[in-house]
Amino acid sequence: MPTATRNRFRVAPGFATLLLIAAVLVGCARPAPAPTQVAVVATEIATEAPTQAPPTDTAIPPTSTPKPTETLAPTDTPAPTATATATEAPTAVVSIDATHCIDCHTNQEILQQLAREEAPAEKLSEGEG
Repeated sequence: MPTATRNRFRVAPGFATLLLIAAVLVGCARPAPAPTQVAVVATEIATEAPTQAPPTDTAIPPTSTPKPTETLAPTDTPAPTATATATEAPTAVVSIDATHCIDCHTNQEILQQLAREEAPAEKLSEGEG
């Protein structure tokens, strides 16, 4: 017989024993206690209809909020008006000349100066190590 089949036969009796013990323990359990009088009264109170009268329109204090059908009075704020003259474009013309940029980015001396990194000073520790 293959090893997997033999392992199943070893596990099956142990599993059946555990199920039998669980069934015995469940059967030996005490029944649930009967509901107490307090629980019954609390349930009745929770399920009763409310004894208060429903709120009426007179119970709400009057407010100055307009009803949805009312129109609001016009305000004193003037409406924005269109400007008579349009804003003009700036007259200064910026010349876009890339010759300085090209010189700077291709100059070998400048690139070497930028590429140099300052080595941080080495700290010497005191003592062993």
